[in-house]
Amino acid sequence: MTRLGMVFLAAATILITVSITIGITFAGSTSAVNTQNSNRSRGDDGTHEERGFFSTLKDALSFSRRSPRTISDFLNRKTPVGDVFVKLKLAKAGDTILDDPQFHTWVTYVDDFKLKYKQTTSMIPTLAAHYNDDALLMILEAAKKSVGMEKFATRLKGELVQWSMATWKHPATVFKFLDPQIAKEMPQILTWVKYVDDFNLKYPKQATTMVPILTTRFNADALYKILEAVKISKDTKIIVPKLQAQLTRWAMGAEMSPTIVFKYISPGLITDLLQMPQFFTWIKYVDDFNMKHPQEKTSMVPGLRSLYPDTGIRILLETARKSENTKNIATRLETELLQWSMATGTSPTEMFKFFAPKELTERLLQMPQFAIWLKYANDFKAKHPGNDAAASLAMMDFYGDKAVFNMLETAAKTTSTKTVAAKLQKELWDGWLTKKTLPSYVFEALALDEAGDTVFSNPKLSMWINYLNMFNKENPANKERMVSSFHNNYYTEHFWRITSMAMHDADKGTANIAKRLRAEKIDGWLSNKESPRDVFALLNLHKAEANLFSNENFRIWTKYLDDFNKRYPDIKTNTIQTVLASYSNEELVKILVAAKKSPDTEKLATNLQRSLLNTWMRELKDPAEVSKLLKVEMTDEMMKIYVKKFNWMMNSSTGDKVFDKPQLPIWLQYVRFYKAKHPGDDKSSIAILTAHYGDEALANVIAASKKQPILKELAQNVEADQLQNWLSSGKSSEDVFRLLKLDKTGENLLGSPLYQTWFAFSTKLISKPNQVEKVTRFDTLLRIYSEEKLSAILLAGMKDPSQEKQARQFGAILYQSWIKRKTNPEKIHKWMNVKEAAADSPEKLFYTNKVTNNNASDDGPLTTQKQ
Repeated sequence: MTRLGMVFLAAATILITVSITIGITFAGSTSAVNTQNSNRSRGDDGTHEERGFFSTLKDALSFSRRSPRTISDFLNRKTPVGDVFVKLKLAKAGDTILDDPQFHTWVTYVDDFKLKYKQTTSMIPTLAAHYNDDALLMILEAAKKSVGMEKFATRLKGELVQWSMATWKHPATVFKFLDPQIAKEMPQILTWVKYVDDFNLKYPKQATTMVPILTTRFNADALYKILEAVKISKDTKIIVPKLQAQLTRWAMGAEMSPTIVFKYISPGLITDLLQMPQFFTWIKYVDDFNMKHPQEKTSMVPGLRSLYPDTGIRILLETARKSENTKNIATRLETELLQWSMATGTSPTEMFKFFAPKELTERLLQMPQFAIWLKYANDFKAKHPGNDAAASLAMMDFYGDKAVFNMLETAAKTTSTKTVAAKLQKELWDGWLTKKTLPSYVFEALALDEAGDTVFSNPKLSMWINYLNMFNKENPANKERMVSSFHNNYYTEHFWRITSMAMHDADKGTANIAKRLRAEKIDGWLSNKESPRDVFALLNLHKAEANLFSNENFRIWTKYLDDFNKRYPDIKTNTIQTVLASYSNEELVKILVAAKKSPDTEKLATNLQRSLLNTWMRELKDPAEVSKLLKVEMTDEMMKIYVKKFNWMMNSSTGDKVFDKPQLPIWLQYVRFYKAKHPGDDKSSIAILTAHYGDEALANVIAASKKQPILKELAQNVEADQLQNWLSSGKSSEDVFRLLKLDKTGENLLGSPLYQTWFAFSTKLISKPNQVEKVTRFDTLLRIYSEEKLSAILLAGMKDPSQEKQARQFGAILYQSWIKRKTNPEKIHKWMNVKEAAADSPEKLFYTNKVTNNNASDDGPLTTQKQ
């Protein structure tokens, strides 16, 4: 190797070694050096020169003279950081100091020195000895912009701020070192604010104000944020008045909008405003601003609303009205509020809260502020005719309907307020109608729900009825019945008691209202299909006991029973069945005995006793038990008749006809009758019923009873016995289908009540263990019907929403069977009623293509087309 080559090799080795050392030494303190100018150096003439390999090599060789060992010696000898700065030749580094590797060596030395000797040594005094304030700021800005030096820049800025304050630098100088990002720098800004105050106290001849300095960097909004932060900080609270005064003077001097200026004088609590001279100064400023800038004319309202909610402004108004010194401000603010709200289209309802006292009395109508607001409501209504601007509705929104209605009623009786009260009352009723307020709501608004026994004598009732009639006339699709409001507010027993009192009132109008209410009540029960048993309990008759038949509600109930049986003959009942649901046989006998002693109820009791005996007869109650219940001897004429009928029932073959009525409870009584008549017969109940009535008739009665809530559970139990009976006797799916005569139902098969019975049986049959042949429901249908007939049944079923799902399920299976057997498309078209369609019609092409392509992936037309 040549001599020159050896020199290059040695230099490169030194450079690499130094680079590694620098990287290791400064990784923890500065991360990296400034890379913006890393390849350029400033010449003596101010121009930039490229720093190539040889320049870097020179620096490295120079640096090698200050090896880590030398730095270590400095540290051990406790060499001051300022001296090391000079020894590393950094005093001559100029504005490229961040590019100099020796600078990073020195920064690390400062850190090590602080750590070893536990001293709060800072870089800044040394740097300040060689750089002026502007140069230090340039170094800080360069560090901020250098990639990888963020942490160092933060540290440098913090030490600069601390040093500048510690050395009592001018506040403007200190401020330069702060970051312009207000959210990031708020803690240091607060420190600076405190520093300015301290500086002014220490150097009064050099005293300065904060705002001119702050405005060099922050706008009006940022200044408000600073002010709010100053208010919160315990260290700066005392400075708030000074800063507020400075900001206010600055904003006014700059002729900023009154809204911005107001933010600077705000005390926090709106109740303190009237105690602040600044507030009155601000009001004058609003006037001055409007004179100078008529095109930007404003008022107090935007400023107040910028900081305080409506509730705060309302409190300000209430406070201002109480003092003679501030009444004029209240009046001005009221006027400006209404001007602002009219311009912004704010409704009277929204504005009423500013003018309403907390407590509502008839004095409201005489208050000056109410008159001002009422005029606004009228003006607003004229300007915005489509909007709901009724003054009475705004009042009700604030105080509640009941309170306003009662206040207006009282005010209408006072000479000074009756005119305005009458106008507002009319407006109230019209407003309710316009808003389509439900009569049931108005009923409560008039406090009729609290009237109790005096509701029919309350004059508000006739007002409400008039409203009800008008509402129903204007809203025929949403009519309300009179009884609805009574039903919601008066329990049933109370309702019948007060209507009974009203029906006996001398005033025919009151009596007619009571009759109408009773008629609507009963009609409502009938429409809802309330059972006589439930109504019996609603009328509290289940607790009447000995007074049952003399109770006025019993006559109401018997009328309801007659109406119910006429409207619903399939589920009609009788008095005895209902009474026995609430009273035992013994209790009912006592009631009848007592009733027979009164001339008013004797006839009724006698008839009911006869009905009771007939009921016991159908139950085959033993004569001895009946004699004991009635407490009469067997020789009694009534008992002789009972015994005669009982023996006839037990011994006559025609006795069976008593149980021919198609009602499940009666049919179950037949089982009891049969077993009493044939004590040695061990047939099951279901076998007895089937033998007497037949499978189809029994299934029909079960299906009908399942629709009645009171009989549903009983019917389900009997049905379960019937299905099990068929299974035990080895009936097939087809057997039961024909037993129920479902094959005679035509195209309405799926709609037949007995179809569900067969469906339930076939489900049990398929799931039966050890069933040799698993015949599906569809298989059964194909055995009974031709494909043409079955298609017609399924197509008919698809037209009924209740049958559609089942029809489409069977349709899918039928379609797949056609595809599998390649049934002639012409037949299918005929069965599907599309035989007259054109050859290329979608209906014909659909199935034909499926057969041709032998593709059975689609469920087919019977499941996809809507019939």
